[in-house]
Amino acid sequence: MDNHPVDESARPGRLFFTEAEAAEALRVHPSTLGRLAKTGRSPVVPVEAGSRRLYPAAAIDALAHPGSNR
Repeated sequence: MDNHPVDESARPGRLFFTEAEAAEALRVHPSTLGRLAKTGRSPVVPVEAGSRRLYPAAAIDALAHPGSNR
């Protein structure tokens, strides 16, 4: 069994990232991303899912990897 971490952004068909996953991809702390979302200044508009925020994977990938066709 392979115990290496999986790069979630590399999974095809992934539609959303959790706040923690999005923050990791953008290299910011999850609380920073949450604070930006609460104040309407997040670079990606999250989808509210109950008490959670989900971030569109395509938008996060585009910000995390500019100029790439991921």
